[in-house]
Amino acid sequence: MPVFIETEPNIVKPVKELDYKEGREEELENLVINNPKIFPIEKISGNVQWIPISKQMRLLRVGNNDKVRTDTIGVDDQGAIYVIENKLDDNSDESRVSQQVRDYVHILRTMKWEDFLRKIEQANNSDSIKEKKFNFSGKSLKEILNTTKDLNGNSWSLEKSVECFENIKNTFEEGKFLAIICINKISKPLRISIDGENEITDENVMSMFALEVNKFQTDKEEKIIVTNTYPYNLSELRERKTSREKIRRGKKFDNQLATTNSLSKSEKDFLKKYVQKLKNKSDDFKYGKGKTSRLLPIFLINGNEKSPIAIDAQGFLSLQFESLCEPEEEKILEDMNIEEKCFSDFIRELKQIEHLDKIIIRSPSGRFTNKNIDLKDWMSFEDKIITILEKVFTKN
Repeated sequence: MPVFIETEPNIVKPVKELDYKEGREEELENLVINNPKIFPIEKISGNVQWIPISKQMRLLRVGNNDKVRTDTIGVDDQGAIYVIENKLDDNSDESRVSQQVRDYVHILRTMKWEDFLRKIEQANNSDSIKEKKFNFSGKSLKEILNTTKDLNGNSWSLEKSVECFENIKNTFEEGKFLAIICINKISKPLRISIDGENEITDENVMSMFALEVNKFQTDKEEKIIVTNTYPYNLSELRERKTSREKIRRGKKFDNQLATTNSLSKSEKDFLKKYVQKLKNKSDDFKYGKGKTSRLLPIFLINGNEKSPIAIDAQGFLSLQFESLCEPEEEKILEDMNIEEKCFSDFIRELKQIEHLDKIIIRSPSGRFTNKNIDLKDWMSFEDKIITILEKVFTKN
């Protein structure tokens, strides 16, 4: 793939393509691990964060010496799990590499959650991984999540780390994995193989795509990384994944609501109607991946999907402050962007509700944290919540 840079107005020069040298495939693998932004997470799952959690994790031993290991395993902050196989085009059988990553996924599906956690920790505590000083070196999955920072460099809250851990566990136990082939050249045989995998409609079959990563160098020895994917439009993969997940998780929510012992029949009927109101008022909706199913109405703010509240199948209302953009000060500023203004408006409007003005407070760190409110406590102002959501979020 030729790559050019503009050195002067209307004048372009080609840049030199670089080979992978350091262990060849290992260099490709380390490049993606150390630079998570290379991974096209926004094309797959939207506005979420991708986090590598392990490298060279042993899945099983074949015979006396041969060991089956994954190249890289990553997750996102919504709990999806990504199994990555790294190959160079001159060192791969395209039909075999897709089968190889598929085999890894099937092995993971036969594994117990406790074994998965143990194998991650074992791999991350190996001398070779510790020496590389990856973000996951020497850490268990919980330790990785507890020390993760968001894209702005802010540490995750404990609540977010715990929720992400539970979501990963649920994804693992459901056997839902995404398979990725990271390579320096996406060939026609590989495209055919990937198409074959993704044409299977069984919801228990993984989705697969290829990530092409190449390095170039300018005359000034500046490095340029160029990426590509196949399928080229991963939004189609995302839409199919999202649609399938929404139906399945919607059934889970309905089933948990119907069978919970913590709510009376009248409370269940109320919650069903309220959930439908939220669906009608929001731009879209999704369901959380936690053990207790949650409905999250989605509102588009500056083109970004935000879920200011969530309702779980046991009737708890969660005020999702951490999903919104927090301004440095609570008061509204004229130069504040739309997301920050929505956050301030949301806080201000909620504080007008007598019950909420006492519980919406800043933590010692100066941040607002998520609040969970029992159904019996928020039923009295349920209409006000709808009104605030319409007033603050549907106007954008």
